[in-house]
Amino acid sequence: MKIEIVPVFSAMLILCIGCSENDRTLSSESDYSPEYYGYSPDFDDAVAVINGETLFIEIADDDNERSLGLMFRDSLEGDAGMLFVFEEPQKLNFWMKNTSLELDIAFADSQFIIREIKPLEPYSVENIFSGFDAQYALEVNRGWFSSKNVSLGDKIQIIK
Repeated sequence: MKIEIVPVFSAMLILCIGCSENDRTLSSESDYSPEYYGYSPDFDDAVAVINGETLFIEIADDDNERSLGLMFRDSLEGDAGMLFVFEEPQKLNFWMKNTSLELDIAFADSQFIIREIKPLEPYSVENIFSGFDAQYALEVNRGWFSSKNVSLGDKIQIIK
């Protein structure tokens, strides 16, 4: 999936730790480690803008990057996040296995319009589903959306 780079500063999307039902076939705790993924992820960097607020993001746009997400990290900068990019709109399913960070996730449609924002609890294996067919998910530190007055219906713009 190619992300269109917008040459104007204006809006943004959501990021962090995601996995689909297929990712849950791993058999043991040792399967969930950075080494399990067999590579050091090379997330692409970009800037997202929502309502004039800037967020520095890592882009997770393949199965390995989306599965690893923000797992095993000790911190996330205040104006940073991770954008999960999917090839087509679908019901998205995220959990926080091996993630110590308090995060919020925004689910966005194919036009980068935020349709849902939900809290994510550290280390939780509870499934957090999008309530609609979303194509993007943006994970940020807990409270970032509310502190920046980002709400449902806002558009995310990605700037390289």
